[in-house]
Amino acid sequence: MPNLFFAREELRFAKEELELFNNDKQNSFGPNKHWANFLTHLELSFVKAERGCQDIENLFRPFQGTFINKRRKEPLLNYLKNARDASQHGIDILVSLEIKEKIQIDSISLSKLDKDGNIVETNEHPLYPAEMRLKSFFINGQTYNPPKYYNGRKLRRIDNPIEIGMLGINFYEDFINKVEKKFITNLNDR
Repeated sequence: MPNLFFAREELRFAKEELELFNNDKQNSFGPNKHWANFLTHLELSFVKAERGCQDIENLFRPFQGTFINKRRKEPLLNYLKNARDASQHGIDILVSLEIKEKIQIDSISLSKLDKDGNIVETNEHPLYPAEMRLKSFFINGQTYNPPKYYNGRKLRRIDNPIEIGMLGINFYEDFINKVEKKFITNLNDR
């Protein structure tokens, strides 16, 4: 009997990491760590669904082939899978905090102190609105750019990790649900 418990757990972990990524804007390393963890758990949800269906491999493999093919051909899914590989095996930065518009929203004063702690110089620095954005990366001899389309439809915000992450979660959740419906529900009905 197929077992999707661990695949569902990995998908739950991926959702949690995407939420942590979305909420962790203060720490410069936090978002990158959460994005890398998200990518890993997302990929593991697919791998563990496959492992959980080993006892019905002859039925599962042809079914899974459709999803493997879509992961290869669909730019968004291909980007996410290869971003996981880049995270694990490369050194590229996959997400970064970038200024979204050059309209100053505030400023901050920074002071230079002497060795006794006395203010020597004070400078004003502008603050601009910023957001996390996906980056292009290079792995296995190929450059991967953030996807612009998914299922033939243009994405609202091309380099937005949350939008792209949620679409990835939806794909893998749909995959696991279809595996369950085809192989577990149907086997139980026999």
